[in-house]
Amino acid sequence: MEFSKILKYLRKKNNLTQNDLVDKLSVKQPVVSEWENGEKIPQFDSLVNLSKIFDISLDELMGVKENKELSRIYRIEQLRLDGKLSIEDLRKEDGLSSDDIAKILEISTSTLSNWEKNGLPNIDKYKKIIKYFDLTLEQFMELK
Repeated sequence: MEFSKILKYLRKKNNLTQNDLVDKLSVKQPVVSEWENGEKIPQFDSLVNLSKIFDISLDELMGVKENKELSRIYRIEQLRLDGKLSIEDLRKEDGLSSDDIAKILEISTSTLSNWEKNGLPNIDKYKKIIKYFDLTLEQFMELK
């Protein structure tokens, strides 16, 4: 995984803006953007500070050593970009059988199979239920 993608992911995961990193690293505004766009790589002292900010090794930050969480996120993002992200892909990514994920989700294997073949139920139907009954998302999620 490229440094630019790792940096952007870590920044967003930690709810930081580019300006937050500018302040923490005492660098100029366009520099962080250039790093995230793959135009430049930070100086060594900035790399060390980034690794401390994100509590990650320099090797993991630079993509030299695999970080399992980052690798998984990257693979999932690649599936999404390729238009191939599905429940089945996510299940297989985690090494789960249909029975395993059905138990975790507390659904039947036939429901899971249907979702894997046809996609999740249409979100617009959920929106209509929420709107019609004037529910919050939290209330909707608690429906039985």
